[in-house]
Amino acid sequence: MDDVRFALRQLRKSAGFTITAVVTLALGICASLAIFAFVDAALLTPLPFPQSDRLAGVFESVPMFPRSNLSYADYLDWKRLNTVFSSLAAYQGSGATLTTASGVVRVPAARVSPELSNLSFTSSKVSSSRGRMMFTTMLRGTLAI
Repeated sequence: MDDVRFALRQLRKSAGFTITAVVTLALGICASLAIFAFVDAALLTPLPFPQSDRLAGVFESVPMFPRSNLSYADYLDWKRLNTVFSSLAAYQGSGATLTTASGVVRVPAARVSPELSNLSFTSSKVSSSRGRMMFTTMLRGTLAI
């Protein structure tokens, strides 16, 4: 107990060192927490899909763009010639304008192929926040992208 009292007396004597040590410890703890939160969210927590360990991203690659967009015609060719994956789906990130009682808001949105909408919305029990979802069974053979 005497050692703790001595340490506190020494810290009280040198306020500059005490403040520097406390700030350094606080920054180190905050940085560690931020890094762990990122690693947990990006690498450790599984995706909200059944059998998410079997999901893979496939991209087209050209010399100037290692991960370039895939055209719809190429997607249909890949889907037709696929012998490796159990199914293929496509998406394109975009935005939408949502009109609310308080005004107009720009919201993130995505156009997805029926395979992806069936996988992500029916399997993971995701529901639309407003309106209704479109599923393959509702499209009657047409593809909405």
